[in-house]
Parts: sequence; structure tokens; C-alpha cells
Amino acid sequence: MKIITIIVISIHIILFSNFVYAKKDKIFLSDLDSFGEYFEIQEFPEGMFEGDNNKTLKQKGVTAGRKIGYYFITKKNSLEKYPQNMMKAMAYFEVYYLQTLKEKELVFQGLKTKIIIQMIFLP
Repeated sequence: MKIITIIVISIHIILFSNFVYAKKDKIFLSDLDSFGEYFEIQEFPEGMFEGDNNKTLKQKGVTAGRKIGYYFITKKNSLEKYPQNMMKAMAYFEVYYLQTLKEKELVFQGLKTKIIIQMIFLP
């Protein structure tokens, strides 16, 4: 009897498991526009990106991600005492965000096209 109950419950869970998961949120054009647009930064402050491995935007983005982790996670307790470190971390975050926008630019264009097509063909 216990085996039959377990089998019935497991079949019930498998058949009706789609009700357990949340539905995906809809994405609107205004959501994609709120991310901003990529623009290239021409000059960086001295000492922000030192070394030969920071020539491309991708390399600068990786370095910026490391610095963000360093300041906001490793040195989080000293941010109140040294607010200039928070300003540095925010500047690194800007570079990291721009690099991420550059990488995802084609994805955003594809999503925009898909949303526009759905708006036209699906009422």
C-alpha cells in the first residue's frame, strides 16, 4: 500500500510540476532601453589601469571586475573610513558595466527585434 501511495504521489508531482515554477517575466522595450547604450571612454585617470594586460576594453573590464570585488567585498569594512576607495570602486564599476553592455549589444538588438515582431504579429 505504501508503494502504491509513493508511486501515485510521484506521478502527481511529475505531471503537475509546471505549476510549481514561476512564469518568466515579460520583457518590454522600455526595459531594454533602461540599460543604457555603450559609449567608448577615451581617457582613464592615471594609475587606474596599469600594466600591459589592460589594452583592450575586455581586459579592462576583467580588471575592473576584480577591483570591484576587492573594494566592495574584501575591503567593505574600511569603506566608511576611506570613502575615496568607494569612489574608485564606482569608477571601476562604470568600466565593467560598459564592457558588459558592449558584450551584450547583439543580444539586446536581437531581443528588440523579437519584441517588435511580436508586437506587430501578435495582438
